[in-house]
Amino acid sequence: MRQVVLFDTAVGSGNLGDLIVMQGVERGLAPVLEQSCVLRFATHLQNLTWRQSVYGSKRRFADAADLKFIGGTACLVPHALTWAPWWQLGPPNLRLYRGSILVGAGRVGGRPDPYTAWLYRSALTSGVAHSVRDERTRELLESLGFRALVTGCPSLWGVSDRVCAAIPQGKADRVVVSLSSHRKQRDVAADRALADLAKRNYAEVIFWCQGTVGDDAYWTSLAGPGGQRIYSLPALSQVLSEGGVDYIGTRLHGAAYALQHAVRSIALDIDGRALGLQATHGVPCVRRGDVAALETLVNSQFPTSIRLPSAAIAEFLRQFAD
Repeated sequence: MRQVVLFDTAVGSGNLGDLIVMQGVERGLAPVLEQSCVLRFATHLQNLTWRQSVYGSKRRFADAADLKFIGGTACLVPHALTWAPWWQLGPPNLRLYRGSILVGAGRVGGRPDPYTAWLYRSALTSGVAHSVRDERTRELLESLGFRALVTGCPSLWGVSDRVCAAIPQGKADRVVVSLSSHRKQRDVAADRALADLAKRNYAEVIFWCQGTVGDDAYWTSLAGPGGQRIYSLPALSQVLSEGGVDYIGTRLHGAAYALQHAVRSIALDIDGRALGLQATHGVPCVRRGDVAALETLVNSQFPTSIRLPSAAIAEFLRQFAD
């Protein structure tokens, strides 16, 4: 029986998109995880006390693990000491991560500084090809001496041709809207225009609070109180499964989750990531703030055809077959 460590990006996260990603990671790795003893740690938190890191059984399990997987997240940043703590990586817990494999990872910002590059070279294995979301992340890993395969985000791996064929081409009567309340991702004028567009074009507007801290209050400031809101992934799944609903928003993992449920979806680009998904995978996308283009797309008929890098996904997963 193999021992596997799974670093879970959803634990300790205020973004339910991380839970969507981890579900995709676990579905993809199911043949490995279901035949292994699995110990979970969190990427967003310090996992062990000093004493546990020296004497604990969890540390010994990690030392002896056959495989260590880091669930897909935009964890690669240029400055590990100053950027938001998406990945709590540093000397105190570096031993826990040694030999780790990225699954659908992404990058934020520019090239890593020397200290951050040293952390990545110390934590990640060079023995297998890593799975990354896009070409930018592949180029970064290869510049650090690693091999990488562009597999896209695990949240899209289940969006097959069969699922795409079931996605309606015309507008529904209801819409699920998402926006980010993150300070650097807000654009009050553009976000209020989206709220107005949704009310103008749909009989019912439902807000998806993917960010558990702030999204609810931000939507209230734009659209006023009231209206249906969704606070959990099971509740979102229920609404999407009912049919007769579209998805529009800046929350990309919410768009991927809607596509998994065969829901007509439009991602709004705020930082280039959604446009990258459009270019690489064919995810329908409009720049946030381009109200005319969005309204035209909402009221048009369009097919959804998601392009998955199936060969790269299969090659990545084959590395861990018994």
